Amino acid sequence: MSREKSVNYSEIFLSIEGEGPYTGHSTVYIRFAKCNFTCRGFNNPDMVEITNDVLGFDPADYDKLEDLPVISIGCDSIYSWDKRFKHMWFKRTAAELAKDVMGYVPHGKWRHPRTNQRTILSLTGGEPTLNARFLPELLAQPEFEDLEHILIETNCSVPLKDEFIQELTDWSLAKEGRKIIWSNSPKLSVSGEPWEKAIVPAIALKQRQVANSEQYFKFVCDATDESFDEVQKAMDQYYLHGLPQEDDQVFIMPVGAIEEQQLNIAGTVATMCLDRGYVFCGRAHVHAFGNTIGT
Repeated sequence: MSREKSVNYSEIFLSIEGEGPYTGHSTVYIRFAKCNFTCRGFNNPDMVEITNDVLGFDPADYDKLEDLPVISIGCDSIYSWDKRFKHMWFKRTAAELAKDVMGYVPHGKWRHPRTNQRTILSLTGGEPTLNARFLPELLAQPEFEDLEHILIETNCSVPLKDEFIQELTDWSLAKEGRKIIWSNSPKLSVSGEPWEKAIVPAIALKQRQVANSEQYFKFVCDATDESFDEVQKAMDQYYLHGLPQEDDQVFIMPVGAIEEQQLNIAGTVATMCLDRGYVFCGRAHVHAFGNTIGT
């Protein structure tokens, strides 16, 4: 008798989509555990090791993620992949996870009963595509029959198998109105990740093979020419390998785990976006909720 597949996740929550073209939309998030990157350089220009002293707390002292202090240095979702937080993760089968998710969908319906507003399901992390073998089984659960829009928030660096692309295509074509949205956040040097592992055009091209899909890119930049030059370098690399150049395809966000860090450079980053021809992207969830866990 075969064992059911299961997956680890750190949290499920209902919030507004905070970044990119769907900003402000009702969204239920599954934050999957584990990532192929650490992004230690975010909000950490000296690249210090993220010890408990640097974090300002010991994860072992907490039983629930929602009780953690706001994380202001390094990756702001470190709790979804760092093993120091593992005791606070959940392990679920597809059927169990689907039931967990429905507890956060407004009124238990993917369309609001009064306004008919659509709620998006966002698969985030960590890195959600590390769970590619699990996701089709999850989406096949009856709780997701009326789900229309799935947003996959990925760093666009994990290879995607043909089987996974076909399974997403099958899901998107099975019912009118369904769409797969690839929200790509490739990591620049400011993250501390190596360029050759972070910028992988073949994966961006593979995403486009999914029927009824759309794709956009979000980059986290500091207010320097070097950071913006890297965005151009990355996009040129994608275009050189065959990615079509489209309007409103590239969004730029100011680096910062908390609102104060972002506001310090937001005006300069916005001005640089105007000059460079990119879409400035404030981080609406941070402005609304302060980037606390569960928002």
